Order: sequence, then structure tokens, then C-alpha cells
Amino acid sequence: MGAPGDYDEFTLAAENVPAEADFPVDAGEPGPRRRPSQVTTSSAPAWVAAAVSLIVVGVLTVPPVQPAWGVVAEADLAQAPDEVWSVPMPNLTSWLDTPRVAVFEDRVVVGTWSTVTGYDDADGRAIWSVSEPGMTCAWEFEPLLCRAGRDVDAAILRIDVADGTVTRTPMPGALLVTQTDGDIIALRQDADGQRVVRLQGSDPLAEPRWSTLIGPGLRGEPYAPVLRVVDGEVFVSVFAGFVLDAQTGEIRLDRGFVYELPGVIVALEAGNSGGRQVVTDGENSVEPVPIAPYGVTMPVDDDPDSDVVFQVRGGTLDALTRTTGEPLWSLPQAYPYPFARLDGRVLVYTDSALFGLVEQTGEQIWTTTANRGRLAWCACVGAGDTVLVGISEAGGRTSLAGLDTATGALRWRVPTVGDYPLDVAPVGDHLVLLTDTSLTLWQFESE
Repeated sequence: MGAPGDYDEFTLAAENVPAEADFPVDAGEPGPRRRPSQVTTSSAPAWVAAAVSLIVVGVLTVPPVQPAWGVVAEADLAQAPDEVWSVPMPNLTSWLDTPRVAVFEDRVVVGTWSTVTGYDDADGRAIWSVSEPGMTCAWEFEPLLCRAGRDVDAAILRIDVADGTVTRTPMPGALLVTQTDGDIIALRQDADGQRVVRLQGSDPLAEPRWSTLIGPGLRGEPYAPVLRVVDGEVFVSVFAGFVLDAQTGEIRLDRGFVYELPGVIVALEAGNSGGRQVVTDGENSVEPVPIAPYGVTMPVDDDPDSDVVFQVRGGTLDALTRTTGEPLWSLPQAYPYPFARLDGRVLVYTDSALFGLVEQTGEQIWTTTANRGRLAWCACVGAGDTVLVGISEAGGRTSLAGLDTATGALRWRVPTVGDYPLDVAPVGDHLVLLTDTSLTLWQFESE
């Protein structure tokens, strides 16, 4: 479940699919080992206890609630969606492509290493296409803000998502580009290595407000790059992960690990020393959620403020109390990874099974180990008691499915085209799925 195109497989217990979630699930291997603990296993956030103590002394300060990520509120995921349209895509298999999909008003936009294309969201027709070598875009802006070209030929492109009109401004050496408060921030290839620069305004040739060397002597295109400004900090992923102060350019995280999930960005110290996760699409600033050493961030999480956190080390998943680090329970399985927390349940995949567990106690609710389908990928979208997963069956057939987190049953399946997903974009009651060979828009019933 890592970078696009990477996926693990394990079998699902599924009879009579699609059905009304009536197929049996296995008892499976023994469930988690619970550890004795004097810490109350309450699901209330840690700040509740602090708030109570402040009430006693006459002061109440409640931090803002963390927005959920990977969770959609407008769509009924328990019901199978209707396919609006599906169009073939070129075989996107090169690591250089790093394809992305973004949804704007009236347009679904797909970008690869060399091409950005806008599709009509009503019928999937390609409306416009822009082709340049070395395209990397900041998908959160409209018009799209992209870098194209290499070395002295590099430039910044602003692409109107409605009609594909391009405004091109030279910026020699540009590798990645974003913006904040009207200023361009770029990763730039200079003679002495790679630098992050904040320019004065939107002119790529303007004098920088600051310039910070992060890769002395480094040359070459970044792989799986990140350049994003969130709450006054610049998050960068090139050959390593960095966090810089957006006002001064001061380095706050040096050569760690930075990656992005839908709705959240994760910044980890080197050596499994922990870090933090920061919401990227919240309406208001919120405090980052700390990550314990060896901690993991789930792609789907409806309760990031929970006092239960998870770490994986030595082939064991451990649940801990965030406030004290007190162990709560453990799941000894090969390569365990918790990928969703929904409605008080945690879904964990391993190299041989999928588990549904009670978040607070680790009690095993269900597990799937039969041979009627393989979980090939996580769509990283969920709501209520349903999470979306991808199923790969014998003969190469693939499908998108709704998994019931309470029972492990598949509520529904819809066929998909392609061997593996590259990007997923939920918007309202719609979901766009980009695979290696297709682009599909589905519509769910509205909540």
C-alpha cells in the first residue's frame, strides 16, 4: 500500500459476492495479545483530561478537533456506485510518469511526466491537452501551477483547467514549484546543488526572499516529489525529506522522510524516531498530530485525535496510549499495517490476512483468509462502516469493492479496468479512479 503501483495481496473470505454481506469470515489465527494496563481505554481525545483539569481552576481551553482524512461525508459508500463514464488511458507504467488526478469544476485533470489532459466531467471527453517534457504540477491550485522543461529550458506553466490555455514563464533550473501568499516557492537546481527558494511575488526571475541549500552537489530529477506549504511550513521530498520555515527558510526537519496522503502530509525524523502528521485540507489551522517512534499514519482515519496510536516494529503491530506510551495490545503477524480507523474499528492487513479489530482493546471482530478474491489495493477512502478496497481475481479481473468494517463482508463490487490503481480522487458523492489503463468516474448515492 505504499507508492502508486505498489500493492500487497491476500485472500478475502467472500461467498455470494455481491450480496448483502452474508458470507462467512474465518476465526483465523489467534487475535491480539492484550497487555495489562492501568490506563483507561477511553476513545476520548487526550485533551479532554486536560480540559477537565482546566475547568477545576476556572479556565477552559479546547484545541480544535482534527479533521478526518480519507473520509467522505457526502457519499453513501455502503451502496454500489453507478459508473458515469470510463475512458482508456495509455499504459502508464514508467516510474517517471507518477500520474496524478485532480477534480475541478467541470473538469477531471490527469497529469503525467509529459502530459496534462483535461476531461469533461459529464462524459469523459478529452477537452484539452498540454505536452511538455518534465511536467510536475501543484494540484491544489487553479489555474494549475506546473514546472516543465529541464535545466536552462525549465519554465513555470499556468494552465487554465477549463480550456487548457497556457501562460509560460522561463525559470531556469526549476524542478518543483508551488506558491504561498502570492510568492512562488521552488525547488531549483543551482550550480552548488539543489535549493529551496522563496521569490518575491509571482515572477520566477525575481530576487528571492530566502534561499536554502538542501542538497549540496545533488543533481537530477526528484522521485515521488513533494513540495507543499501548510500552516507556514514548506514540506519537501526529493532525495530525502525536509521541512522549512516558510518565512525564513530555516530548516526544521533535515534529511528525514516526507510523504503525502489524501488530506494529510507526514513528516518523520530519520531512524524511525517519530514525527508528525499535518492536515492539508482543513478549513482552520490545527495542531499537528505527533507520531511515536516506529509510528504509522493510516490512509483512512475518522478520529486522528484518538488517544490510541500504532507502531510497527519487529513484525508486531502495537497499540499504545498516545499520552503515556502505555501498551494496550499487540498483533503479532508478518508485515502488519493498519490502513483504516473507522467507527471505533481498525483494519489491519498482513501478508496473509485482513483483520478487523476493536480499536481500544484489540479484540478480533473478524478476519478474512479464504480464497475467493484478493485484496490488491486500498482506495484509501472510507465513511461510517465502509472502506473501499480493490479486488484482484483469478484470470486478471479487477474490481472496486465496499468492505463492511463490522463484518469483513464485501457489500458490493463493480468491475474496473487495469492491473493496479495510480490515483484516487473523492469529490462530494463522486469518485475518480485512475489505473494504469483507464480513467473512471463513479457516482454514489448522496448522504
